[in-house]
Amino acid sequence: MTELEQYLRSYMGVADEDMAAIVSFFRPVTLDKGDYFLKAGRFCEKLSFQRSGLMRVFASHAEKEVTQWISFKGSLITDLNSLICNEPSRYNIQALAACELYSIDKKDYLGLAEVIPKWPALERMLIASFAGPPAR
Repeated sequence: MTELEQYLRSYMGVADEDMAAIVSFFRPVTLDKGDYFLKAGRFCEKLSFQRSGLMRVFASHAEKEVTQWISFKGSLITDLNSLICNEPSRYNIQALAACELYSIDKKDYLGLAEVIPKWPALERMLIASFAGPPAR
């Protein structure tokens, strides 16, 4: 079982066949230190699970960079507002170290409900995972 499958299972009660369908849409991606996952003003086109590395989510305010959070191994990374609501991103997301990711592109992410009928309920649990660790 990959780290991605372990993460998804910890937040969502997913049947094996649904899990196989979900993870089949994710592709490995690497970022070098300093590479941008997303730049402010652009549209977010993917959601990723971070296998390794560190990423910084930050905004520019009054000519200063203000860090919102640091993402690390085992985290999901995206700009949900941009990805789901099709708004330009307010944030930059940049690799602080080399990163390995599993990424699903926006088109495939938005089409998961056609493949997995229970996806809307599962998606709510996934989005809630951005708020912290699962209740045990």
